[in-house]
Amino acid sequence: GLVIENVTLFETGKQERPVLKASDIGVNIDVVGMIRSRSNPASAEISFDESILTFFQEAQEVGSISALDGEVFVSKERVEIKSLGARIEGLDVILGGDIRLSEKISAASDEAAAEEEEETGVFALDLAPVTKVLPWLKIESSGAAPILRVDFSLDANAPETAQVSASLNGQSFLWQEVPIASVSVSSQFDPASKSLHFSTFQLGYGEGLIGGRMAFDIESKILTVARMQSSVGLLALVSDLDAEAKEALA
Repeated sequence: GLVIENVTLFETGKQERPVLKASDIGVNIDVVGMIRSRSNPASAEISFDESILTFFQEAQEVGSISALDGEVFVSKERVEIKSLGARIEGLDVILGGDIRLSEKISAASDEAAAEEEEETGVFALDLAPVTKVLPWLKIESSGAAPILRVDFSLDANAPETAQVSASLNGQSFLWQEVPIASVSVSSQFDPASKSLHFSTFQLGYGEGLIGGRMAFDIESKILTVARMQSSVGLLALVSDLDAEAKEALA
């Protein structure tokens, strides 16, 4: 196997504007399969051991992922992630699941990428979603960090069968400068309705609790509350949010 200690990806061959920096990444390639097929390797294993990924946009650092630990297995048929853990801002994230690939989609993607690279010579990596999400992960905790766990199973040939679930649990931390006593959330994605269902939602703030069940329609961005109970002063909670969070929620 090959261990990459430090690598930087740039937008162009001039190596002027970095896009991604990575450290401590292990790569194991199926060399035998590559020799037999005389083409790209049939499978590979990518391992992380306390690795760090740093993202850039317009040559400016926009965020990083630290303490990255786990393994990703890649083949022409599927991508399998076995308990990949990382620290994103102040949140511990654990990711596990598999993606069954479509050969037609993979071939078309490779061809399109090759054409784009030949025409532009630019390494394109859209980090707009990263810059939007990171501000919401500004968490400070003196003890254990909150933990977000995401499990999924996806089939590129049958996206309607996708199974995605997530849970978030933590105690005694600051989120957007708001002191959170506790949080416990369980959610599932429904591919048919393209909605995120929160089967469990409980947030502790001050001496009170907010809890209930709700669903968020991703396409219409409409939140439907099935049940809600609160002993929290909502005005006090909103007033504690920083300016960026208030603007995003407006």
